[in-house]
Amino acid sequence: MKFKEQAIIITTIIAIFLLLAPIVFMFITPIPMLITQQKLMIDFLIPLEVFPIVFTGAGLLTLIACKTDIYKRKVCTLVILMIVMFFGGQYLAVVTGIADGSASAAGLAFIVVVLTTIAYDVLTFITGIYGLRIYKLLKVTT
Repeated sequence: MKFKEQAIIITTIIAIFLLLAPIVFMFITPIPMLITQQKLMIDFLIPLEVFPIVFTGAGLLTLIACKTDIYKRKVCTLVILMIVMFFGGQYLAVVTGIADGSASAAGLAFIVVVLTTIAYDVLTFITGIYGLRIYKLLKVTT
């Protein structure tokens, strides 16, 4: 295996980790509370809170998809939608006053902000799954 092929595979693994680690962490952190208090409280804001990590993984995976031409269109579309959901939800939260607490967390604007956050989380997960599929195809071809 050439150095270039190894570098692409290692970069793909790093991108997958950066994309899926916040999602996995989101489901691991509520376990202590579930055990002690029998309440399941998932913090679905974790991928938003570590967005530089997620965006780095998405950027790396986009570069790999474009370089190898594997799922290029799907990965690029998913990453663009992730960016739109992230900035759109944040913008709406700031404009409506939900972000700074000047407006109550209720109503249509709040529902849209929560839905964009959930959509961002789901898109992050799906992008990570495509990363796994790219990795699998890269391992088969090498």
